[in-house]
Amino acid sequence: MNKLLTFIGPPHHSQLIQPIERELLGRGWQCERFTADTESCFQVGLEEYYPGLPFHWLPDYTDKGKADALYQRHAGWFRSLYDTPNALSLVLPQTLDRIFTSCCREWVGIGRMLRVVKPTACLALHEINRWGRMLGAHCQMQGIPFWTLQEGLYYGDPWLYTAHTKYSHSCVWGEATRAVLLQAGASPDRLHVTGHPDLAARWAAAIPYPLPEGKKVVFLFLTNTPITFQPAMLEGWEQQEEYHLVVMIHQMASLPFIKQVEEYFKGKKGVTMVGVGQKGDIWRVLKASSILLLIGCSSLTLEWLFPLLLGEKGRPIIVVPSPLPMTRNYTVNPPVALSGEGMPFLGMVRQAPAWEAQCGGAAAQWVQEELSGGLEGADRVANLICSPAGVSR
Repeated sequence: MNKLLTFIGPPHHSQLIQPIERELLGRGWQCERFTADTESCFQVGLEEYYPGLPFHWLPDYTDKGKADALYQRHAGWFRSLYDTPNALSLVLPQTLDRIFTSCCREWVGIGRMLRVVKPTACLALHEINRWGRMLGAHCQMQGIPFWTLQEGLYYGDPWLYTAHTKYSHSCVWGEATRAVLLQAGASPDRLHVTGHPDLAARWAAAIPYPLPEGKKVVFLFLTNTPITFQPAMLEGWEQQEEYHLVVMIHQMASLPFIKQVEEYFKGKKGVTMVGVGQKGDIWRVLKASSILLLIGCSSLTLEWLFPLLLGEKGRPIIVVPSPLPMTRNYTVNPPVALSGEGMPFLGMVRQAPAWEAQCGGAAAQWVQEELSGGLEGADRVANLICSPAGVSR
């Protein structure tokens, strides 16, 4: 029996991989998963979000003696940093040493796991994290086909994406991302435009979040963009009756920022705090909302606008651009959103009627380019994995 082995971590990893697993299971494949012991507590997350889901835990496969020996062969580099004390060398060795110790254990563990599990093919979200990269290297050494996916929108400097096809065949959503990866030096024969695995399915399955009826629902999504909440931002909000604000925070935001947001909106009239964006609530809020206020830069922009491909009417999006480097400003090139910079929330949403005339056409074209592979990507990725080239060792 053919067997797929996947690396999964938090829910935003597995939600892109699971549709492909379902396709392969329907074709008679066996699907197994593994995760790592990390600072991100992947194991805890899997047991919380997917109770009862079996998976291989990487520490079960490592060999302490071999991992320690690998560490000792390279530890001299860390020691040499102490020879020339400076602001970095006094801190960096301890930080990197902890990560490198984990890497040695994981390197040994991945190699042994592949020899034990004997997968026909392997799948990971991408090669950019260390687990995807090490899995790819071991797949190459053991002759196992390795596939990766597009995680989100790629808008940073091209050098960030140079690693995407070193070991894997990468399946992307559209020609726009393919062009980014080609500019970054990716191998053309390792890039496949397959479309998004399951955007349409998620949208169809989402049950709108229960919110007050008779009001326009405004979805405020906060990324990890630094922002100081001033009282003036809620000016007039609690006195109006037309809109209801739903607040959600990106899962990568820091705990102090989460607490700041919760304290700022606590007890405010016309506001519902949904919390941190994990699992399925984000799609329920997307389905229930009429206007999106985005603080920063997020792939949520595409998830908000993609129903244009289904023939649905576009919904306004207002963005406060991120000041952080290598982020995307959605108000320009192309302008798919109106700018809400410097405005209170009520001022932002009152711009919404102008969105269609100023941004609607550009938004439709942008979505088409980003998702030129369509919305049935899980089936297409499964076809590639099942192809003679995909299953050959």
